[in-house]
Amino acid sequence: MSTSDDCRICCGTGIAERVRKPPGVGLHVLEITGWTNLVFYRFITIERRRKAMDLRARLGNGMRIARNNRGFTLIEMAIVLIIIGIILGAVVKGKDLIRSGEQKKVYSKFVNAWRTCYLNYYDRTGKILGDTTGDNLADEPSDYTANVINKLKETGLTPPTTNTGDACKYRYSDSQGGSHDVQVNFAQTTDKANVLVIKTIPAELSIAIDRIVDGKADGTDGDFLTAAGASSPYTPGGSDWVTDPTNDDTKALWKMEF
Repeated sequence: MSTSDDCRICCGTGIAERVRKPPGVGLHVLEITGWTNLVFYRFITIERRRKAMDLRARLGNGMRIARNNRGFTLIEMAIVLIIIGIILGAVVKGKDLIRSGEQKKVYSKFVNAWRTCYLNYYDRTGKILGDTTGDNLADEPSDYTANVINKLKETGLTPPTTNTGDACKYRYSDSQGGSHDVQVNFAQTTDKANVLVIKTIPAELSIAIDRIVDGKADGTDGDFLTAAGASSPYTPGGSDWVTDPTNDDTKALWKMEF
């Protein structure tokens, strides 16, 4: 930096300026003034930068807080509701499939298995299973072990295997968790038809089997019907299935071919 009497480079404003020394003023005065301005300017600059940084920091924190506290958009809420609906639908559908599978199992392994035994017994002996009087009509024998199960074994036929240890009973759990010992026997109707009578069967199971046998749930029409009466002979199809799915008061009849 030049120290001539005519000029001085002053940095007080941050810009190099050429100044003329006033008469009677020493160079050291100009030097002190220049350095004072420089220090003051630097202080102001640093203070402004600090305030600017503080402001940016506060603004940044505010934006982060605003982003963190913002709610869900309508699209996000709609997506969540759709996902929840899909999950609930899958759970309900899964329960329905499990229930349907259990009902088909009762039909194939128990109810229809007994119908097959009836037909096979007739093919081998020419007699009606459960007929104790010889009139070709099943009598719903009270001792079904001697008159039904043992008759099958004597003919070389095997009674169905169930989950109760009793070939004529099958334990079914309904949709509400209730347990029912569904029991079968062979009986006759008031119009002289041989039937497989099914007792303590919940309505939901009767309806499911009716759909399999007749293709529809109608207890007054077809081969799978409701039964009226306390014992054989029964009146078939007098009413439809009850609306309470777990009610097992209504007996069911399945008409045999002969």
